[in-house]
Amino acid sequence: MRDYPTIDAAMTDAVPLVNELSQRFIVGVVSNGLADVQYRKLEAIGLQQVFSCIVLSEEIGIQKPDPRIFGHAAQLLHVQPFECLYVGDSYASDVVGAKASGMLTCWLNRGQSVTLSERAKADFLVSSFKQLGEILREL
Repeated sequence: MRDYPTIDAAMTDAVPLVNELSQRFIVGVVSNGLADVQYRKLEAIGLQQVFSCIVLSEEIGIQKPDPRIFGHAAQLLHVQPFECLYVGDSYASDVVGAKASGMLTCWLNRGQSVTLSERAKADFLVSSFKQLGEILREL
């Protein structure tokens, strides 16, 4: 558990993409992860200063998929939820919750099998950060 915050294997492609996108977009984090772990992970991979807001369920007492946590992040970014694109790898926590808050959603689906709800259908579906970058560069 001590080394967990420094592990960035899943973030190898994400770090350069987030750095690139932060030059064009306001970026933030919404996570159900423990605050001390999340902050150490973001610091370890060099992204903590890139995010305009970091919203952690432990700190505000609301967990994904509750739409209020996403709305709180939009408020901190001084934008309306409909102006946001939320990217997440959990359909149930990320897509369902962000969609319910009024955000556009992108599901980073790395082979998960799930029954999709038409009501909470992701606006974009990608299987890699490379695909995500291609979509966002077009915006």
